Amino acid sequence: MLTVEVRKTFPVGGKPTVLRLMFTERDLARTRVATSSNPLWEILLSLHQLQRQDHAIGPFARWRALTIERLRESGLWEGLRTLSGLSGQQSTLAELLDPRLQETRIEDSVSAWEGIRASTRGGTLRESLNGYFRLALESHWATICDQLAADRGQRTSAMVNGGVEGLLTSFQPNARWKAPVLEVDRPCQRDVTLTGQGLLLVPSFFHRQVSLFQYGPDTPSVLVYPVSTGWDWVRTTALDEPDKHLAALLGRTRAAVLRAIADGGSTGELAKRLGISVATASEHAGVLREAGLVVSNRHGKRVLHSLTELGGRILPAGRISLPLPASSLAG
Repeated sequence: MLTVEVRKTFPVGGKPTVLRLMFTERDLARTRVATSSNPLWEILLSLHQLQRQDHAIGPFARWRALTIERLRESGLWEGLRTLSGLSGQQSTLAELLDPRLQETRIEDSVSAWEGIRASTRGGTLRESLNGYFRLALESHWATICDQLAADRGQRTSAMVNGGVEGLLTSFQPNARWKAPVLEVDRPCQRDVTLTGQGLLLVPSFFHRQVSLFQYGPDTPSVLVYPVSTGWDWVRTTALDEPDKHLAALLGRTRAAVLRAIADGGSTGELAKRLGISVATASEHAGVLREAGLVVSNRHGKRVLHSLTELGGRILPAGRISLPLPASSLAG
């Protein structure tokens, strides 16, 4: 049996604690990094960060100040109480990280969630989320996705080059892999035995601590960890249409397909992420392949796409293509 320890580094005078995750060989073989996550998770966590009072400094300080001002000017600030309450509920956040729902499109997630949580005052949950996203996150979404994708790329590369041990070692200096123990920042003392289904590692932009979620014996446990967030992320996302040159070269939809292929996936997965038909995704992937930007390989009934060296050179590093909440939530 292998063991993972997760440790929290506290300020001077504090006492470090350790979360120990107990792996079987089967768990270790099934440990992986999530290829995507439910965008609602980041949206609700951003609300949680917005409500915090300890952001006078730090990477969210400028975003928080600008967002509160915009929400107050729009009249939406007071109407966010219900959403803010949901963002602080562990059960709500856990629902959105369930590995069984990782491939759910954002509009499907919202529709199902609305049916369960139909008590939102002053309008539907869909309308509230759409209004908040438009004012608080839409202009920053590309950079948020970039940072999530960059982290996924780093972890994936580490796993390709060094296996699971390489993946776990990649979390240094905030984590230390000492086979069979991994030490990671974590604020509580706890021992957990995994169930043989492995561990799903999920990077998060707005979640600023390590959290463990478990869903039962037949489902992988989920470990959420924060990506490194630069202090200037708000300033760097203030540009209008940051990919306008790529869109001018390839066309808006084809550029979006190229960005999506940077994360890998099948034709159907690309279509789902972008909200387009499988036929349209296949057509654009074919054009990109003929241009030498993409390579496609068949695995059974699935055709998987990835960037060529040329495709990677014309695409900004770390670009990701999560579903577009603004259009999806509009209904």
